[in-house]
Amino acid sequence: MSKPDEPLVDVAPLVESGQSNRMSLTVVTGGAVITGRLEPEAVWRQRVSDSVA
Repeated sequence: MSKPDEPLVDVAPLVESGQSNRMSLTVVTGGAVITGRLEPEAVWRQRVSDSVA
């Protein structure tokens, strides 16, 4: 991230530590709206590897 977003930086460790398994997130930037979920990196990697296999 070239310009870190402080609330996102604060939330990421909570997700990684397992204190919040999946957290909904909506980002509005430059006329775009991005909606998704934050989840621990290990969970994301497993899901990606399952979808590629």
